[in-house]
Amino acid sequence: RLTAAGLNFSRCGLDDAAVRQLLEYLYSRDIAVQTLKLFRNSISDGGASAIGQFLAHASTPSHEIHLSHNLVTERGICSLLESIAWSGRYPFPVEAGCRDKRDHAPVWLRVEHNCIDWIVIDHRLSLRSLRWCTAESRDGWVSKDQAPAVCFHSSYRHQLMEKGSVAWSETATTTAATEEVVQAGAADDGSLLLAALRPAVNPSQGLAEEAGSAEPVDEAPLYTFLDAGTVRQMLTREDGFLRFNGLVNLCAQGHMKCTPRDERAMPPWLGAVEEHECIMFAITDAVMDELEKQSTSDPVLLSELNKFKAEDQQSLLNQCMELGILEILDTSLHTQMMKLSEHHERRAVELSVPPNLVKLLDFVCLWQSQIEAEGRVLVVTDDLRLRSLGEEVHSSGIKGQWPRMLLLGEICQLFLQDAEMGGSKLSQVSLEPSCGGGFCGVVLSASLLSRIASLQRPGTNCDESIVGLRQELHEAVAVLTKALRLMRAGNTDSANHMAEAMRIESALSRWRTMLATLY
Repeated sequence: RLTAAGLNFSRCGLDDAAVRQLLEYLYSRDIAVQTLKLFRNSISDGGASAIGQFLAHASTPSHEIHLSHNLVTERGICSLLESIAWSGRYPFPVEAGCRDKRDHAPVWLRVEHNCIDWIVIDHRLSLRSLRWCTAESRDGWVSKDQAPAVCFHSSYRHQLMEKGSVAWSETATTTAATEEVVQAGAADDGSLLLAALRPAVNPSQGLAEEAGSAEPVDEAPLYTFLDAGTVRQMLTREDGFLRFNGLVNLCAQGHMKCTPRDERAMPPWLGAVEEHECIMFAITDAVMDELEKQSTSDPVLLSELNKFKAEDQQSLLNQCMELGILEILDTSLHTQMMKLSEHHERRAVELSVPPNLVKLLDFVCLWQSQIEAEGRVLVVTDDLRLRSLGEEVHSSGIKGQWPRMLLLGEICQLFLQDAEMGGSKLSQVSLEPSCGGGFCGVVLSASLLSRIASLQRPGTNCDESIVGLRQELHEAVAVLTKALRLMRAGNTDSANHMAEAMRIESALSRWRTMLATLY
């Protein structure tokens, strides 16, 4: 028996037939689902009835059903609720979260923005056979002696009264990948189905979504995916805001929203850190494999990877993981393209994007599809071809459907040039392990990164020769900075050493100025 903590087929263009196939697939293989997300599809009464049957007959009770922004009417919701009442399985036993004295909790049900005329069925909701309540969040209901069977989101009465008046589905047709998942005969080993699971979600935490007509507010952090070239630069560069050493400095100073694993005390100006305020840098296992290959010609990178594998406390990657700002993601179940279309794959070939980067982009798009709120996924790359492909993918769909792409140098320069929101201050304090002056007046958070990333990109120098020149200059700056540090550590006052140090400082200043003109 398999229990999925979370299964998300939202924004997939699913209709009633697709939902029935999906649920039959799950039921026939005795797969239970704790959180089932189907919002923003084209599901109507037939699909709602099928969901009710699944809730009544699955091997273990489901905890959450997200069905908002569909086409369900009062007939469909009555069928779903009657199945819940008939089953006698709800409320269900839980070990964590809000629960009654018997350790039971209601199923959390999201049905706002459908086509339900509640006035017509209000009398049926008053039946003793079905106890229900409303709340703002999964665990927001008031615990009593006995939990109700169902807890609706408090906006459940916000409905579209004319069926079909708004097409909530964000795709005109179900993608080929989704069709393969919902067809019972496809992928008998369940690999496609498992690939849709979002491993980073804690099933005991209710995700806060949209209230009323507002857009969903997802409690997930801002996931920022990095390719191998970006990780390599962030590990070895000595300049620029976005590098692992700089991020560690910001966290140590209290200038970055983070939730350290050791629950260390943080400066009071940070206040309570909510998950949606945090930035989570994400590196896939495939990217780690690519870094291993690149390390054969880069001794600095090799040293960093060896420290990481040895769990050395000096490892920048390990420090970032301990600070709660970095995750290494397992992609072994991502065995084929799930989100990119055949057109996107053809464009990747035309742009000469390496297959490993195309696969990374597809995984990131899959990850984005698992998050309800828009704009919660970024990709930072140093590869102009991937950025070009990513921009085409980003502009090919509805706003928020695909992740945003940024070049590493661009985001560093945007922060360096930003005086209005405090980006330039963060760029400066990230260079120092500690901040003797205390609070600099700004904290790096998901919202700040999103706002600065949305600024107009400076300059138009984005051809491959310019990007290559930038990278070479960054490498030169890194080498000279380390050389200067070693010279000063020698504690020598000889005239020659002082002269060479001044010469290096002058060169560094010129090259940094030159770099600024290349963005």
